[in-house]
Amino acid sequence: MVGLRSSSSNDDRTKNENQQETTTTTQNWFWQWYQSNALGAHAGWYDFLWILVLWVGECGLGAAIIYKVPYTEIDWIAYMQEVQAVVDDGQLDYRQIRGDTGPLVYPAGFVYLFALLRHLTNQGESIALAQLIFLGFYVATQMTVLLIYGMMVQAERQDATTISSSTQQQKQQQQRKTEYLAHRIWGWRLLMGVLCLSKRLHSIYLLRLFNDGPTMLLLYISILLFMKQFWQWGCCVFSLAVSVKMNVLLFAPGLLLLLLQSSPTFWNDVIVRRLGLGCALPQLVLGAPFLATYPLAYLRKAFELDRVFFHQWTVNFKFLPNDVFVSKPWALFLLSLHLSGLLFLARQWLARAAAQTTTLALPKQGISRYLFLVNEKGDEKPEEKTKNNHTSSTTTTQLAPDYIAYTMMVSNFVGIAFARTLHYQFYSWYFHALPLLMWYSASVYSIFVNNNDAVLERPGFYCWRRFVITLGVMAAVECAFLTFPATPLSSAILQMAHVVVLWHIRSPPRVVVAMVKQNSRSKEQSTGSAEPGTKKLQ
Repeated sequence: MVGLRSSSSNDDRTKNENQQETTTTTQNWFWQWYQSNALGAHAGWYDFLWILVLWVGECGLGAAIIYKVPYTEIDWIAYMQEVQAVVDDGQLDYRQIRGDTGPLVYPAGFVYLFALLRHLTNQGESIALAQLIFLGFYVATQMTVLLIYGMMVQAERQDATTISSSTQQQKQQQQRKTEYLAHRIWGWRLLMGVLCLSKRLHSIYLLRLFNDGPTMLLLYISILLFMKQFWQWGCCVFSLAVSVKMNVLLFAPGLLLLLLQSSPTFWNDVIVRRLGLGCALPQLVLGAPFLATYPLAYLRKAFELDRVFFHQWTVNFKFLPNDVFVSKPWALFLLSLHLSGLLFLARQWLARAAAQTTTLALPKQGISRYLFLVNEKGDEKPEEKTKNNHTSSTTTTQLAPDYIAYTMMVSNFVGIAFARTLHYQFYSWYFHALPLLMWYSASVYSIFVNNNDAVLERPGFYCWRRFVITLGVMAAVECAFLTFPATPLSSAILQMAHVVVLWHIRSPPRVVVAMVKQNSRSKEQSTGSAEPGTKKLQ
């Protein structure tokens, strides 16, 4: 009897050990797959495949929304009436161009774009066709934003590789660094999916046909071009976005800083090429018919900076009395907060640029430590001389793509946070930026360069805690914009969410990417040189 019990106990022990071994093997397999999918040689292809899956899903979901959900008329008829006054009646005085919702308050690019849409939709009568066109605007916007996020993921993955190869840390810390980065990459991917789930954003594009949709499409295309270092083309597309709706000017402070930092010279590159030919010239060409006839009326109405919106339709500050909301002191107070916020962040951005030029030992002096950081031809300095050889290095610099996107998004959000009024369609101005602003400030580069011991100890916990906070902020903002009409409570929730985002904005982890080429030349050979080696610095 005792022998039977002993045999049974051994069998149970063996069974438990086998189960634990199987569980451990499964966990190890999953973790290897988890890391390989995020950090392996083919991780970039997995990112692209995920983006493609999301985009295809958005096409199907958008078509289903158009088919199932009734269209709501708000501004489309007014748009068509305003365009008709210009195209059919030849009216060029902005003071006389009106629709059912009031006077025309958008620049010339809006007139041309919606004149084309009016032509394509049978004088604006074919709403179904107009919705399909706006579905094209929507999926193009989503693809552009997802590509921007894809570049953010790629930049963070490259940052981690640089840190790992340039520091001597213990094996355990290296493993935690890898673990944290894998969580970060998966977090980016999940946030891309969240970008496709906004009920209000689908409504703005597909069921209301607001001009904010094509405006933001052009804006995000310009940001993508900037990230690809196509500054001249990016400025042109940015100007086209401004010509459709002037809210894009909220991105202008960030763009000005980027232009000053990315341009080798002030007059030729910043003033003439990018601001003059890139930004100003398209505005002059598009607005020429109106500027040549009634210039003051056009500038006054198309760029009406002192317009006061009704308290009835605002989503934010609904808890304020109407007399306070529309008062001049309140407007000036918010303006002062906006400008102070921009100045405060600009100082942090410039300080980070100066710190990085020092860290990378770039030959920058004076103002070039903060601005005019890009040198496409490279700075050459001798490193080693021998009897028969001369070795030198050439350093070329460019602004980091993730820094470009982050700077543009921060500039816009500061304006949003201190705007006196936000209408429901204004949600499209900054919805796509919310996860980026919350997630980027805890990048692997900033965490491990700053030697954050708390994160080193519990990388998974800190990463996914930030992810939950990010989802909470996005849910709060979405809830506020889905509440119609807005209430004091919904406005308070929105303002608290904005405060959380502002709190999480930090100076960028890096500003420039430096490429160092090693050049070798023999004194005995007057021509020819060895193939230079290239090394990337962060």
